[in-house]
Amino acid sequence: MSENIMVVNNTLVKYTRNDENERIVIPEGVIRIGSRAFDENSLRSWWINNPIIPASVQYIDEYAFTGAWITILSIDIPGTVLEIRDHAFEGKSNVYEVILNEGLKSIGSKVFYGQKKLKKLYLPSSLTYIAEDAFENCSKSLKLYVPTENCYAASSAPEACRLIMKD
Repeated sequence: MSENIMVVNNTLVKYTRNDENERIVIPEGVIRIGSRAFDENSLRSWWINNPIIPASVQYIDEYAFTGAWITILSIDIPGTVLEIRDHAFEGKSNVYEVILNEGLKSIGSKVFYGQKKLKKLYLPSSLTYIAEDAFENCSKSLKLYVPTENCYAASSAPEACRLIMKD
């Protein structure tokens, strides 16, 4: 495995970039993207499109992408991911489009907090919980695409769900 990637007990604990044009490719076999896995990139900006998250990943831990100056044009999170934990994409990262596939059950507190660039978020019907502040301080033009019949959303999240648009 590359020296810029550290995996311990199937958890990605560190991912630093080697060069400016490097694409994020999380290794197969990783089950969890650990807390602050991308933190060491905090002093450098990193524009990426569609990072590769393998089907082995089941959890994105709290603060996983927080602390990094990463701009993600589009990210497609596989259906094997069951839970995106608190603050996972909060902070310095800029995310424009997120596709969450069937299988995801839970979106934690402030997962997308402050994502002013986030314009489109595709949510699956398998989603059963969205924290009330999951989209706090996001772009006013954020469009959520989600089937709502199975989704339990904490108190203020239904207001966000009124923005739902169907293709």
